[in-house]
Amino acid sequence: EAQSQRAQAEDLIEFMLGDLRKKLDPVGRLDVLDSVGEKALDYYAKQDAGRLDASALGHRSRAMHLIGEMRDQRGQLDAALAAFQSAADTTAQLLTRAPDEGQRIFDHAQSVYWVGYIAWRRGEVQAAEAAFLKYHELAQQLVRIDASNLDWQLETAWASQNLGVVQLERRRLAEALQSFTETKDVRLRLLPARPQLAYELQDAHGWIAKTLEAAGDYRGALGAQQQRLEVLHAMTDSAK
Repeated sequence: EAQSQRAQAEDLIEFMLGDLRKKLDPVGRLDVLDSVGEKALDYYAKQDAGRLDASALGHRSRAMHLIGEMRDQRGQLDAALAAFQSAADTTAQLLTRAPDEGQRIFDHAQSVYWVGYIAWRRGEVQAAEAAFLKYHELAQQLVRIDASNLDWQLETAWASQNLGVVQLERRRLAEALQSFTETKDVRLRLLPARPQLAYELQDAHGWIAKTLEAAGDYRGALGAQQQRLEVLHAMTDSAK
């Protein structure tokens, strides 16, 4: 009975933070959910995570993600980071229980990404880079498990791009160029199967151009911008 009540409570929390949030967000009324978020935090704070089963931990991590995203949208970066770090602690615990399970690796990768993203938004580039390195490592682990999974291949592209942005900010240009080139190569390889990746591909060319320009390689930067234009022209032609 206690487990059933807990499951119902967690389903209700997920509904309010997920489905209801999607309806309130367009009308700018996320403030209505502030008290829901606080009660959810109190609810999970009273639980002993070590005694929860995988289903309950999954509910917990998803709730923390939703709270973190809400707080990020409202510019509450300290509170958002706390929520995402709590989610990362939970997904790490789930991963420890099933270290070779792809979905567990993917879920933890998302948590680690958000921790890095909020750190980057707070100007903490060293912490952001550490998180993005871990995200990249987890994404590569996914591909090693199933190289045919296109979504997992795309995770490596996003991971390398995030890493490249931080490396560029820290003026480690050779590393940034390597990261953005990896991003470009993955998206280019997947483009025939996923034509909608064209926009992300031109974005990768743009980051390469920006990095080459920062390194003083203006000829290379112009070449990268030309490749970017070719992708954009192809997108325009295909839309006609």
